[in-house]
Amino acid sequence: MPLGFSRVYVHLPGKFSYDAWIKGLGEGRSFVTNGPALLVKFNGQHPGHTFGNLKSAENICHITGTAAAAQPLDRIEIIVNGQVVKKIAPQQAKSSKPGYRAKFDVKIPLSGSSWVAVRCFEKHHANRIRIAHTNPVFFDVPEKPLRPRKEAVDYLISRMKTEIKRNTGVLTDAELGEYRQALGVYEKLRKTARRD
Repeated sequence: MPLGFSRVYVHLPGKFSYDAWIKGLGEGRSFVTNGPALLVKFNGQHPGHTFGNLKSAENICHITGTAAAAQPLDRIEIIVNGQVVKKIAPQQAKSSKPGYRAKFDVKIPLSGSSWVAVRCFEKHHANRIRIAHTNPVFFDVPEKPLRPRKEAVDYLISRMKTEIKRNTGVLTDAELGEYRQALGVYEKLRKTARRD
């Protein structure tokens, strides 16, 4: 991949500096891309925000934003807890600058603790994937904690077992111990994973 092909953009409220960029990155105010730009707010907040100690298990995430790309946009997707819950066909217009822009404004109901992110896809003539993906925001409902999906936990268990087998005789016992420790964590999580 050429240098700079995949990039991370960070929202900075003030002037650019290395320290401000790193701080914003650590706080999750960012999106990654290999093509489109994706500027999004969730209930008026940038990606990375936590809506904490919510009293109600039922909440609404109001998502507003703009996707921009050199080629026409194919779709915009809203992701909740790892699942696509809404696909938006972009209503886009050719921009005064080269490219296309699509604004979106949707409300997504949430139940319990959740994370929400947005991604968009650009159509590409060579069937290459051009995508942008925001960091998530988090809705914390202490009485309704987020439980991982069984499918995701099973995948991670499988990956750890594969890596342990592949690296036995290559890594030291201490290095393999990190994989074994992760495997133990995922196997414990599997007991409470949800099956939806």
